[in-house]
Amino acid sequence: LHQRSIITSTPFKFLVGHERKLLTVHAALIAHHSKPLGVLVRGPMLEANQGFAVLEDIEEGTFIRFSQYAYTGDYSTPAPGTSGDGATTNDATNGAANGIANGGGMSDESGLMSPTSGEYSATITAADLKMYVPAPPPFKPRKNRDATEDYTDIFLCHARLYVFAEKYDIAPLKRLALYKLQRTLVDFTLYPERVADVVELIKYSYTNTADMVGTPDDLRVLVIRYTGYVVEDLAQNPQFTALLEEVSQVGRDLMRQMLKRLE
Repeated sequence: LHQRSIITSTPFKFLVGHERKLLTVHAALIAHHSKPLGVLVRGPMLEANQGFAVLEDIEEGTFIRFSQYAYTGDYSTPAPGTSGDGATTNDATNGAANGIANGGGMSDESGLMSPTSGEYSATITAADLKMYVPAPPPFKPRKNRDATEDYTDIFLCHARLYVFAEKYDIAPLKRLALYKLQRTLVDFTLYPERVADVVELIKYSYTNTADMVGTPDDLRVLVIRYTGYVVEDLAQNPQFTALLEEVSQVGRDLMRQMLKRLE
């Protein structure tokens, strides 16, 4: 898409979220990235004639990150929140990393995670990246440093952007959001105090994606594979056990994942 066609196109207004925050993006850029949104801003629909659309079900931060991606090909990640008294527990585990180090390599037919015999940082190969994100922008997620750092918003920013991209048919953004979430989970140290962060990610992923037969949703695949590697850390958490009762598909898919590991 030529820069001139972007700049000369009409800015389109979006009223986003429950508070209907006004955000503006060039119409040509919207249409270039998303056919459904392109119809909204340039097609025969009422919104195109009015010059604005209401996206009440989209979180403001998600749309801002989509706008960043539309203009630059990348998006920013929020800083971690803070909670607790600052104490750091010695029981922290990087569950996925430990699974790899103990010989439980993550096999992955779709390229989300790959087998490895050593360091977890080597789980994504150059070939995987070409298949997964053809030319990913440089991304080195910040590692959490202690149990007070809340990563809920960080996890959810990637998951929400994936769901947004799925809804509006933006396949490259879906792949990028999955890639960033995967890299973030790889480097995440799961302190007992931070189990709730992971539970929120699982819950969001399963309540905002379709339960498909045959070809499971990619976000669910990534999240449940990670869950399988940290299940021992999650098992005694009341929020996780409540989630298993509330969303039956989580327990079903987790059981399948555990059986694959046994094989």
